[in-house]
Amino acid sequence: MNLIAKIKSDRIAAKKNGEQEKAEILTTLLSEVERMEKADRDDDKKVIAVVKKYLKGLEDMISSLALNPMESVDDRMKFNEIAFEQETVMVYLPEQLEGEALTAAVEEAIKESGAESPRDMGKVMKLLKEKYEGNYDGREASEVVKKVLIGG
Repeated sequence: MNLIAKIKSDRIAAKKNGEQEKAEILTTLLSEVERMEKADRDDDKKVIAVVKKYLKGLEDMISSLALNPMESVDDRMKFNEIAFEQETVMVYLPEQLEGEALTAAVEEAIKESGAESPRDMGKVMKLLKEKYEGNYDGREASEVVKKVLIGG
């Protein structure tokens, strides 16, 4: 089952189980996916990119709410709603490489690419993207690559 089919299936299950808020979130996510070209909808990597973009918008909303003191009940409720939405949508991302797993992937990419210094960082990042696209945070991977290539 591809990712879009999984989201549709989960939306139907949420409706049947009376999870109205979850069903609405998945409907909104599906509408974002529906904006894609029809041919791209079967490509899980492209659907994942839409999910990431959607999550980025939620993260931005959480950040802006967090900057202001949440004094009113409405502010706290909005924050909780967004956090629930984020939690609901995150399950559609592949498991992310973090910590030791990311370091191991970076070290493997460095060996394969023959990188020897920070100037070779582009080679390593390109190889990481080819092998693990969508499975790591780019900024975090960049920091790990720099650290390993510098020898730290």
